[in-house]
This record gives sequence, structure tokens and C-alpha cells, in this order.
Amino acid sequence: MGKEKQGIKRLVQEIREGTPEEKSIPKGMVFLELWAAVRTQKKIIVSLACLLLVQGAVIGGGIWLVKVTVDQLFENRDQKGVLLLIGALFIATVLKSLLDFLYNWFQNLAISRVRDSLVVKAFRDLIYSPFIFHTQRRDSEKYGWVLKEAAVFGESAFKMFHSWVKQPVTLISTITALLVIDWKLTLFGMIIFPLGFLFILFLKKKVKEFLYERKQLLGMVEEIISEAIYGIRIIKVFNLENREAGNLGSIVDRQRVLNQKNAFYMGLMAPVSEFMGLMGLSVILLAGSQSIFSGAFTTGTFFAFLMSFLNIYRPLKDLSSGFVTYKMAVHSGRKLIILQRHADTERKTDGRVSVRNFQKLRFDRVWFSYSGEPGENDYVLRDASMEIRRGESVLLIGKSGVGKSTLCDMIFRLLIPERGAILVNDIPLDKIESRSYRRMFALCSQDAIVFNRSLLENIKIAVPEASREEVLAAAEAARLSPYIDSLENGLDTNIGDRGAWCSGGERQRIAIARAIVQKPDVLVFDEAMSGLDVETEDMIWQNIRRLLPETTVLAVSHRWHTIHYCSRVMVMSEGQVIEDRDVQSIDNTFEFFRSFLVGRGKHDEEAAISLEP
Repeated sequence: MGKEKQGIKRLVQEIREGTPEEKSIPKGMVFLELWAAVRTQKKIIVSLACLLLVQGAVIGGGIWLVKVTVDQLFENRDQKGVLLLIGALFIATVLKSLLDFLYNWFQNLAISRVRDSLVVKAFRDLIYSPFIFHTQRRDSEKYGWVLKEAAVFGESAFKMFHSWVKQPVTLISTITALLVIDWKLTLFGMIIFPLGFLFILFLKKKVKEFLYERKQLLGMVEEIISEAIYGIRIIKVFNLENREAGNLGSIVDRQRVLNQKNAFYMGLMAPVSEFMGLMGLSVILLAGSQSIFSGAFTTGTFFAFLMSFLNIYRPLKDLSSGFVTYKMAVHSGRKLIILQRHADTERKTDGRVSVRNFQKLRFDRVWFSYSGEPGENDYVLRDASMEIRRGESVLLIGKSGVGKSTLCDMIFRLLIPERGAILVNDIPLDKIESRSYRRMFALCSQDAIVFNRSLLENIKIAVPEASREEVLAAAEAARLSPYIDSLENGLDTNIGDRGAWCSGGERQRIAIARAIVQKPDVLVFDEAMSGLDVETEDMIWQNIRRLLPETTVLAVSHRWHTIHYCSRVMVMSEGQVIEDRDVQSIDNTFEFFRSFLVGRGKHDEEAAISLEP
């Protein structure tokens, strides 16, 4: 538990101070980005500014109406004049309410538009970011922060506008009216406000200190709950219920402590505000009453002064809120700018050459590491070279961890070589436009990805225009028909979040059907049939060869019988392709297969039993 608390504090400290990359971004750049998002609503912003000016005039005029109305009633005893002035005061109040309504309406309209556009932009930047960016994210940092930071960033501009533009206008118009009425009494009464304002700033600073940690803890609560539900089978099998509940309980306990502290400081704000207001009111009552008794003040002047003075506190309090909003805007903006930089890097490095009609794929002495500053032992691929030609069926084998899946990811340009080159039709991959290139390829992996949509949408996701008949034919080839028949709505059945209503083998067959519908030039199987029995796998291979006779196939597998569906076999070891043979030239395919997948020790021999034909 101690280590967990230290980890939380470390993350919170990093969030509060920012990572070195975040701190390198000037605050001016953040607000230029914010302005770029806000200026799309120029008409609304001009309308808000005009409303503010009118509001200021109405507030100042309303003070004088109060003064004149009370004087007419108590000093001149002019009831007719009082009725006229009451009507004018009523009109001014209705006008002020209308202006407040229009201001809030326009502001909320602008906030929603800017926030929504920033959320969409942040999501686009996220999915356009390089694949390596996603693989290097910390486990504790989930992607919910992207949409949350985008929403906060969009709302910040108008909150600061409200705090630092609207409230000063209200404050200036009110204080101007007070100074005109009696500048000495105004200055005398406002002596108490700077003290209250400073104390409110102190309270808000304390609340802000808890804000980052609460934000991190909320993310951890969501993470624990979502992972527990997703992994409920493992939790029950290994009797982890108490541990998971304890993990959540410790975080909730920490949240409770923070909430108590936050409630304490937030609770102080109202009493302090009322106390400061009472102090100011007492000063005004004492000084104002003397002015009335001496004849320096009329009754109307005193009432107008008193009402206006009491209205000063709200704008002062909102001014302090702008500082908290400012800090949050800088924090959120920096994270979004970093995300945008990654996405821009991916876009800028994309090639311009369009390719069709795949002929061959070649790896030329490729090196790659997931580490930012790799040492010699950190490379997953080391001087890897290979070539696959059109129409071939190639089996790629090797022990776990030798770089087979990394090589597959590099084929799809998800990962970029640090050294060496990948060429398609003798064109360097970094010169090729990725969308045209990826249209020629399809991937089926061991961890088949399916979406919370209907089965029909999942199968034709790469080819939205595919007909229902084509989808059914692909499903039949992938041996998915019995599963479709078992569903109440057939192809139109939603298969749940991450394919919750499918088995592992059914998810793999959905991915295979998806690839068949696409009719790719190159089909990559990365342990794509590990969840299927041998008979089903054999029938699927036959169907693929029947429906996609010209398709080039690269299959990564630890299953010996897969070699019979391929014309060539390549062996990887320690990040290199160390063997490349035609299958027909191998006398004993089983012994060949086993010699590269197991060693010579006792445990290796025991492991080899699973490979027996």
C-alpha cells in the first residue's frame, strides 16, 4: 500500500508540474491554440462583447434609478414620480435579465461548439498518432484523458472570458457609480475587500492542490472497475475478488480524505464571504448613517450605495476563479499540443507515391527497438532481411519473443525502422502513401479485434460497400455459418463490447471473414487460427486458396501442420531471419519445425510432445 501511495504521489507531482516535454511548450503557444479554436465563433464573441457593454450601462443606470426612486418616495414624497420611476426600474431589471439570458445562451452555445470541435480534433489526433505512441503509453494513463482534456480546454476560454472580461466590466461599472456618488465612502468601505479577496485566493489555491490528485484517482477508479469487469474470469479463477476490492477501497479511502479536505476549504468560502460582506456592510452602515444624519447623503443615495456595494463581492470572487481556470487551460492545452505534434509527425512522414498490384515485399537489413534510446540488447529486430513475392504462401516460425509480430507490424507500417529499409515493388515504404498501400494488405491476428457493432458491420468494416451476399460467402468460407445461425438476428446481431458474445475462436473467424471480404493482395496471419481446431483450420485454408488464389499469404504460427499450406518457410531467431527454405526441399517437415522451436534440454523435449503430428 505504501508503494501504491508513493506511485500515486509521483504521478500527481508529474501531472501538477508537467513532464519535461509539456514544460517545454510556451504558455503563449497554448493560448494561440485556444484562440485558433475560439475564433471560429467570432460572431458569437462579438455579440458577447456588445452584451457586456450594454450590461455595464444598465447596471450603472440601475443604480441611479434606485437612488432617484427612493429620494422621490422619502425626500420629495412624489408618489406619481415614484410610480414612473418604479416602472423605469422594472424595465431596467427586465432588460438586465434579458441581457443575462442572451449572454448565457450565446456563451453556452459557443462553449458547446468549441468544446465539441476540440474533442473531435483530439480524437482524430489520437488515432492518427504513430502506433509506437500508443504502445509506449503508461498503463496507468488511459485514453479517457484525451476527451476530458479537450473538453476542459474548450470550456476554459469562455470561463476565463467570464471571469476576466465580464466580471471586470460589471465591477468597473458598479465602482464607477459608487465613486460618483461618494468616492470617500467607497474607498473607506472597500478597505476590507482586499483582505477577503486574498483569503479567497488562498482557499482556492488549497482546493487546486487537491484537484490534480482527485483527477488521477478518478481515472484509477474507472480503470480498476473496467479491467475487473473485462477480466472477471481471471479474478474468479484466481480468487482475486478480495484483492481487487481492496485495491479499489484504498483508492476510495484516499479520495474520501481528499474530499473531506476539499469540503473543508470549499465550506470556508461561504462563511468567509459572508463575514467579509458583513464587515463591509457594517462600515457602510456606520459611515453612511452619519452622512444621512448630517445631510450629506439623501436616503436614496444611501440605499443605492448600499445595494451596489453588496453586489461588488460576486465579481471579485469570480476574478479569482479565473486563475484556477488559467492553470487548467495551460495543463490541458500542453497535453493536446503534444498529441497534435505526434499526429502531425505521422501525417508529414507519410509518402506520396500510390501503389497498386503488389509484386514483392523486401526487408533490407532492418533494425528496430521499442526503446527510445536502445542499447545493443534492446533491439527486437537486428539486421533482419527477407523477401516475399506475389502469389507465395510463406510460413514464419520461431520461438516466442524473436520479433515475428513486430515484423508483421512493420509490414503494415505501424512501426518505422530505425535502420535499414522496407521496400514494396522496389519502392521504399516511407515514400508510399499509406492509405493506398494498406488497401492491398489485410491482417488477422491471434487477439482478433472486433467492435461493439453488428456482426455484419464487423465483417465488412474494411469494405463498407460489400453486399450481404458477399459477407455471407466470406462467413461461410471462414466456417462462421453455424454461429450466425445460432444468433437471434443473424448477421444483424450486435456482438457486444470487444465481442463479449463471441468465443475466442469465433472472434478469429470473424477477422478471417473480414479479410476474405476485403480480397487483399497480401494476407498476414499472425497466429490467426490458434483458437481453432485442426479440421476447421484445414477447411478455412482450402477456402482461402479457392476464393483468393492470387493472394500472397504470410502466416506466423507455432503449429506444425500449418507448414503444409505454405510453399516457403522462414525461421526467425534473435531478431533475424536465419533460414529461408522451400517446403518441398525439406525431407522431414516435422523435424525441421521442431529443431527451430525447441532446444535440446529435458524441458524442451517435453515441450516438443505438443508438436507431434
